Amino acid sequence: MANISHGVYRLVKKGYIIEVALSGAFNEFGAIDWTEAVKEAIASYHGKPFAILMDLTQAQGATPEAFEVGERYNEWLNTQNLVAKAVVYGSHVLKDIELNIVKAKKKQHLKNFDDIEQARAWLKVQF
Repeated sequence: MANISHGVYRLVKKGYIIEVALSGAFNEFGAIDWTEAVKEAIASYHGKPFAILMDLTQAQGATPEAFEVGERYNEWLNTQNLVAKAVVYGSHVLKDIELNIVKAKKKQHLKNFDDIEQARAWLKVQF
């Protein structure tokens, strides 16, 4: 049986900020797809500081396996030169679920937002 990826992501590098937008519902393979893309983007900075903006306004949720991928990714992210991370949620329910499951985020300089422009402005002043 083929591993079918669920969930859609978009990644754009804007200088030192990596913007990732997730939409739909993610399974394990969809989560692996977007986390590997972010890892490749981070590698392109060659150890230099960077920030991440996660746009989750169109995300609908994730399977338990996808959240496990997210936890492992955030544990790895904590070993990188991450200066700050802004997360924009479209759902308070998804925010509460994610914050309870993905515990590695607690070690990050992270702020949650309801508005993407406020998140971008906050990230710019973190450098």
